Order: sequence, then C-alpha cells, then structure tokens
Amino acid sequence: MKLFWQWSVFFFGLFPFKIRKKLVRLLSTRMLNAYADISVAGQENLKAVEDQRVIFVANHLSNADAIVIRHVLQGREPVFLAGVKLQEEKNSKLMLETFDTIIINPEQADRKALTEAVRVLKNERSVLVFPEGTRSRDGSMIHGKKGVLLLARFSKALIVPIGLEGTEKLVPISETSIDREFFQKAKVKVKFGKPFTLPKIKSKDKKNLEEETLRFIMCKIACLLSPEYKGVYSECHD
Repeated sequence: MKLFWQWSVFFFGLFPFKIRKKLVRLLSTRMLNAYADISVAGQENLKAVEDQRVIFVANHLSNADAIVIRHVLQGREPVFLAGVKLQEEKNSKLMLETFDTIIINPEQADRKALTEAVRVLKNERSVLVFPEGTRSRDGSMIHGKKGVLLLARFSKALIVPIGLEGTEKLVPISETSIDREFFQKAKVKVKFGKPFTLPKIKSKDKKNLEEETLRFIMCKIACLLSPEYKGVYSECHD
C-alpha cells in the first residue's frame, strides 16, 4: 500500500490541476472507505445550523482529520484553515488542493489569514479550524491558540465543536516526514456538539479574559471526548 500511494502521488503530479484535484479526492475517499470504520454522533446539531455560516472547531490528531470531517459533513464544504507546513511536502500539498483553503501560520497572530477567514464567513461560507494549531503527538489535547478567539469575535459566527477520536491511528504521525504517513485500519469516532457563541465573561484583566474565553471554546471540544483524549482540558465537563 505504501508503494501504491507513493506511485499515485508521483502519477497525479503529472496531471493539470483540475484533473489532479478530482483524482486525489477520489483516492482519498476510497482510502477512507477502505481503512476507516467511522461512527458519527450529534448530527442533530448540524441540522440546527444547516443554513448558517459556522466555525467548525476540532481537536487535532492526524493529517486525516480534515478529510474525515469533510467526509462526514456530506457535501457541506467548509474552507479549511491549513497550517503553512502542509504546503512543504508532496502528499499534504496534493491533499490540500482538494480543499478550499486559507494558509495560516499557527505560530503567530496571522492577521492576513484571519482577515480572509472573516471575509469568507461574512460571505456565508463556513470555516474549519484546529485551534491547537498542530497535531497532538500523544493523542490528547494541547493548549489552544488565540487565533480562533479572534476569528469568532470579528465574525460573530456560531461555533460548532467537533470531537475526533481514532484518527491518530488512521494516519499515524511520522516524526521524520509527512510523506511517510499512510492509512492504517482504524475505528474513528466523530461527535458534533451543540452550536454556541462566545460567552460574556467579565474581567478587568484583558489577558485573563482572553484565556478564560479561549478555555471556554476548548472545553466545548473536550466535553465531546473520552477522558484519555482531553489532555490539558481534562477538568472540562458538560
């Protein structure tokens, strides 16, 4: 399978963009069907925002996360805020071409990317964000970054939390290269939470206010997860 995937990546790179995009998307769907046993919960929360622009926020375990979420959204195509590193290697760059993306640098306040995301939301399209900014190396949640907070404030869009489990086994992280990451058989759980807006938290300390509001967002994700996935948000409860 690894050899097949490597040859596929080389082969697809020879085609024009539109054809390449269709081929890679078709292959990724077939790989999901072959390797992922996906169960979905909370679909009723999607129906509640069926005709609305939303910010989808999820924990981040694998480079398969965005593919899985798109697959279970069944035709609802959010714009993906993708980390700049995904452009650096062949596999992830090809996969990115199958999404409408906004490239963001998660290590800084990327105002250009956030401004573009706000524009997308105001034009009635949804956005997918992984607030942690990078994949968890041990499968449990790490601290969120403030970009999602700024996006929510400026867009005033509803936020829909998503809990992911098992994608770290579907496409395990390679510590050497993304191009060495391949699909494996795995059970994957996707759970959609109730839509919410930012809370009104009173605090004279601006830094504390931001931290508490960001924690509120991250806890909405953590509450959808099994205890072993909650990580630094283990104290979060419904």
